[in-house]
Amino acid sequence: MSSDKNKELFPRPTKTCEKFYRGAFNYIKNDSLYSEESFEVYKDRKDGAFYFLSQIYSRVATGELLIIEVRYHVNKDYVPVYVQIKRALGEETVREVFSYDLRKGLMTYLFISDDEEVKKEFNAPPKFHITTPTVASSNLYLRSKKFDSTAKNYYSFYCSTNQWEYENPPFMKNVSVQKISSSAENITIEGQNLQAIEYRIYEDTQNKEDSPQDSYIKVHLSHHVTIPYLVKGDDGTKVQIKFLKNLTDIE
Repeated sequence: MSSDKNKELFPRPTKTCEKFYRGAFNYIKNDSLYSEESFEVYKDRKDGAFYFLSQIYSRVATGELLIIEVRYHVNKDYVPVYVQIKRALGEETVREVFSYDLRKGLMTYLFISDDEEVKKEFNAPPKFHITTPTVASSNLYLRSKKFDSTAKNYYSFYCSTNQWEYENPPFMKNVSVQKISSSAENITIEGQNLQAIEYRIYEDTQNKEDSPQDSYIKVHLSHHVTIPYLVKGDDGTKVQIKFLKNLTDIE
């Protein structure tokens, strides 16, 4: 067991950072609330980097509280530099850490639990995203390159299926994204009228013919650093904004 398993691996926002958003989401399935997410967003005025700090709180079948904390750091080009996913349930704690060396194009992945520490290194493409359990930072990839509103746009994601034990190294998954509304449209959430742009996200459809029956995730994005107002799957699950507070006037 590593003596560094409790070490804080993620670099905290620097002194030149300013917190300019905070908010929360409700996770709902078949009209039942099952999780909540709170988040804060910082921007570094010096280098343009963003820091997203998110936490999910859920009750598991045993009644214990599951806490998932995600710390997501992208540079000014919206390329992930550090991502940390921390899961805590009772006395058990597990961390996954992605650290990207932009100069070398090298990704380092760490899996750290009470019983093991695994390190993997692999070459990464210039543009990619890293999937996490939280929603606040889930659409940052849309700012990583110019979006073509007349066609589907393709993006690459690093995914991990590791939960409480290390099983497999991260793998790459491709998605296509289509912009449905050309401008912001009105949506209503819990009686609040919000302006959002609708996108649809399809999994790995680049090499096959798409059909209207293909499943997709529907996302209604705000104009606030791609923070979504509403995310809906085709299984009755949705994540909707509870509140979003703009603390400054910077973007």
